[in-house]
Amino acid sequence: MKYGIDNLIGIMEDFTKGVQRSRQAEAEAIKRYNSDTAQKEVASLRDSLKQFAKKQAGYFEQQIGETIDAVQKDQESSKYLSDAGFANAVKIISSGGEKLAGDVIRALVRPYMDDYVARRSVAAILSQQGRDPQSVGIADNVDALSILEGVKRDSVFTFFAGNTGADLPMSSAPSVIVHNLNRAAAILEGTYDADAVTI
Repeated sequence: MKYGIDNLIGIMEDFTKGVQRSRQAEAEAIKRYNSDTAQKEVASLRDSLKQFAKKQAGYFEQQIGETIDAVQKDQESSKYLSDAGFANAVKIISSGGEKLAGDVIRALVRPYMDDYVARRSVAAILSQQGRDPQSVGIADNVDALSILEGVKRDSVFTFFAGNTGADLPMSSAPSVIVHNLNRAAAILEGTYDADAVTI
């Protein structure tokens, strides 16, 4: 995946597995030991989990910062602005796109949808023609950078509130974080299917 998003997903998956292992160990300690020993064991496990969460949060924070920086830099320029194929696709859509079937437009622009400027350009043309960019698979109302910034904001709760047993906002659940990272990756890779969105 682009820009280290696969690393972010890996960090979150490792964290989730670590929390599950810690919870299992707590349950086993409660079954195995008398209440005083069990309490000491559980306290030790929870302290270890806090240390683990802090370490994973540090990795995540560093990687999400690098990922956001890379995406911002990528969105400031276009790969296809001087590409003859893209220019041809834009010309076809501009001069008669309203008459083309959605799957034809989708096929025309698919090779260029991994570029932010290309996506925004095609979406603007289709919108001017009265067509919904989403109907041809262009996620005009979804921005990978905004998703990643939301993940950065919400992940603070994931690592710190999550290991204390406190209630998490739904957006901070590890599964939601991973889902949003996958959405951002699909947008950046030009494979986002706007019709298949869940959540």
